[in-house]
Amino acid sequence: LRRMPDIADFYHEWESMVRKTLDIIDVPPSKHGIGRCPNPLCGVELSAPIDAVEVTCPVCGGTYRVVDVRLGFLKECIASGKAFTAGECAELLRECGFQCGVNTIYSWRSRGRIQPAGKNGKGQPLYRLADVHRQLSRRDSI
Repeated sequence: LRRMPDIADFYHEWESMVRKTLDIIDVPPSKHGIGRCPNPLCGVELSAPIDAVEVTCPVCGGTYRVVDVRLGFLKECIASGKAFTAGECAELLRECGFQCGVNTIYSWRSRGRIQPAGKNGKGQPLYRLADVHRQLSRRDSI
C-alpha cells in the first residue's frame, strides 16, 4: 500500500460507489400506485406515499383524497371482473376501509360461499373481487 500514493483516493471512491449502489438496490417503497386520476379527461395512474392523505395529479393538477382514488380503483376492479389472490383482495379491501382478512376469504371458499375464478402462474387460486366484495357486504357473511 505504501507504493500506491493514491490508495486513499481509490478507497474513498470505492466507498462512494458502494453507497450509491446500495441506494439503488435497497430503495424502500416510498410510493405505491393508488389508482387512476378521477378527472374523466385525465385518467393518469397516480402514486402516493404510503401514509399520504391527499395526492395531486401531475397532469391535470387536481388534488384528490387518496381514499377516493382507491375507492375508484376498487369500483373499477369490481366492474371489470378482475381476479386477485386472497391476500391481494384482502389488502385492497382493507386499504379502502373494509375489514377483510385472508383467512376470511379462505373460510368463505371452504363453506362454498365463493369459488375461485382460476389460478395464477404460481398455482394460487384467484378470486373475483366482485364476489369477495359482495360476500363482504352481506350481513350474515361471518
